[in-house]
Amino acid sequence: VQGVVRTPDGRPLAGARVSVAGTDVAGTTSPNGAFALAGLPAGTYSLEVRAIGFAPTRVAVNLARTRPATVAVT
Repeated sequence: VQGVVRTPDGRPLAGARVSVAGTDVAGTTSPNGAFALAGLPAGTYSLEVRAIGFAPTRVAVNLARTRPATVAVT
């Protein structure tokens, strides 16, 4: 799964922690707010995004073997 995290006003959010609930898969957003997480089998997952100064956000993601999922989180 790959994607981008933005602030409520649309700016990229660098340094946010993106994790998949119930797994050890996690990463941190780049300076342009982008992230990529690998190693997940097909299925439905809950992504959790946390950053200092912002409320945690959860987003459901459906992964298929045939195509990667792309997510935008605000």
